[in-house]
Amino acid sequence: GAPPALNSLIVFQTEVAGTLDHIAALPALTHFRSAYTALTGTFPSAICSMKQLIFLTFPGTLVSGTLPECLGELTQLDTLWASQTGLSSTIPKSIMQLSNLVGLSLYGSSITGTIPGDVSNMTSLAYLEVFDTALSGTIHPSW
Repeated sequence: GAPPALNSLIVFQTEVAGTLDHIAALPALTHFRSAYTALTGTFPSAICSMKQLIFLTFPGTLVSGTLPECLGELTQLDTLWASQTGLSSTIPKSIMQLSNLVGLSLYGSSITGTIPGDVSNMTSLAYLEVFDTALSGTIHPSW
């Protein structure tokens, strides 16, 4: 049958389990919020095909792996909250292309490397949370 027309999925502080792969099968989804659940698996690059995605949050889950470079293709994305997860990559440079991104939260994860410097396209960025990570470098003057 046809995929569900679900556009918002919110799951907080439950024992609900699954993987992020499952949300990529929901083509109408614009908002995905899962916090402190039993969500597991690696971050799937299939999420990058969800061009309508606005809100993607999964803090306090067991999601691991890397943030794919294709995240920059999610031009509608305004919030990415992946704090307190098992993510262990660098911040993809393509994130700097997200002009609608208001908030990026990666604190308490194993993110490494430096904060990409060119934020000139990120005109909407209001908050960036990267404390308790292995990030290094300097704050870019354009911030």
